[in-house]
Amino acid sequence: IYPIDEQDVQFAVKGSRSSSPTPKGPATAPLETAAFMQNNPNLSISDHKLGYGDIILCVTNAKEVDNMASSKEFFVVSAVGALPKPLTFYKSIPCVIFIAMLVIVATGSIDMCAASLTVAVVFLLGGWVTTKEIPTLVDVKLLLLIGSSISYAKAMTTTGLALRVAQAMTGANAGPSGMLFLVYALTLVITELISNNAAAALMYPIAVAVADELNVSFKPFAMCVLMACTAGFMLPIGYQTHMMVWGPGGYKFKDFVYF
Repeated sequence: IYPIDEQDVQFAVKGSRSSSPTPKGPATAPLETAAFMQNNPNLSISDHKLGYGDIILCVTNAKEVDNMASSKEFFVVSAVGALPKPLTFYKSIPCVIFIAMLVIVATGSIDMCAASLTVAVVFLLGGWVTTKEIPTLVDVKLLLLIGSSISYAKAMTTTGLALRVAQAMTGANAGPSGMLFLVYALTLVITELISNNAAAALMYPIAVAVADELNVSFKPFAMCVLMACTAGFMLPIGYQTHMMVWGPGGYKFKDFVYF
């Protein structure tokens, strides 16, 4: 990889499936690469096609390291021969702002959503986050999935659908203990089909309505929803982390059921 200068560093990038390239004869390359090869006759270029999990050792500059780190095709494992950037007072300010935000939110002086948006604006205006980095820092698809699911849950409560479902469930006359098991099982099934946050938002109004129909405390039912919506790991849709590694990791849908 070229060009090579005094600021060049070595770093490794890794994917999700192991294989080792076999160096072969020089392959077709751009003019710059051809010129570089002419000046370095002892080097050779492999025609190996990269796949998931291939480990690559590159010699490049620090800017390209950042580009690789933000890419979805590669994962930067380590940097060799490069000194970390020194920590300055300016770079430590975001940590102080973040801790101050947590303290203020804990006191109840401001809502978490408002505080988070305010801190995000401060980071942007202060130069700690650039506009180009925002698309890589925010998972828009995940936010749309959670937002649409929560909106659906709100619609269930407003239209009375949650109450009707609760009345149908209590019609089984299973008693409080049986209804706890039913709420847990239903939440577990739903969280495998949609995100866990959406499942919690969907089942919470139903669980509360069931408790009201039984004239018991809603807290045990709320805890059932809490535990069930975080215990579904058989499908990638059930948890955000699964969705994040599903595509880049090269996993198939059935891999989550197996492992």
